[in-house]
Amino acid sequence: MGKEIRENTDRWLNYYINDLGNVSGKRIANLLGSGGIRAVSLAVLGADVTVVDISSENARYAQELSKEAEVKINYIVSDLTEIPMDEMKNSFDIVFMEFGILHYFSDLKQLANIIFDLLSENGKLLLRDFHPFSKVVEVNEKDGTLILKEGYFDKSLRFNPVAYEGFFPEKNQGLFPKTYLRKWTFSEIITSFAQQGFIIKKMYEEPDKMNQFIPANYMIVAAKSN
Repeated sequence: MGKEIRENTDRWLNYYINDLGNVSGKRIANLLGSGGIRAVSLAVLGADVTVVDISSENARYAQELSKEAEVKINYIVSDLTEIPMDEMKNSFDIVFMEFGILHYFSDLKQLANIIFDLLSENGKLLLRDFHPFSKVVEVNEKDGTLILKEGYFDKSLRFNPVAYEGFFPEKNQGLFPKTYLRKWTFSEIITSFAQQGFIIKKMYEEPDKMNQFIPANYMIVAAKSN
């Protein structure tokens, strides 16, 4: 896998490359970076990449990938709210985050503040995530029709199985910790980052592959305002 990443970084970064620009020599923080596929891809292009993720298993996999790809990445196993900010403040040119991110935070203002502090002057945020509209409807995979799920403005925390829990035997699934998600509206997302001092430069919305009438994902490109 690491060799494949090295030989074809476009496959993993194609959607982002125009907004990332030339990353050679840039310091990039990949927050909640999971197994490190994007981080290793960025490192192959010459970036100095630091991943923050709470999973030690993800860290091991990412380091194996980086070794296979013949690059180095820095991996911090930590809750994002507990990183050594004194050492990391104003250190990164780019903060990169993608998919399944915001709904794990019950306080978006705190998250926006952490990202703002990590970025150096004129630093850039790229955030791609599931569209808030996905909390309202679910697409039926058989025929593409829509199934109503919950209210768009619902602010409650909702129980959700840990990612990939369903791949384990049923007898083992009860061993996983309980996870609760907070589904945010677009106004809450934009306001949280804008109030922290970010300037929203661009925003993209992508249609659902099964039903082109509704959005599936979005991406925000924002700059740190000083």
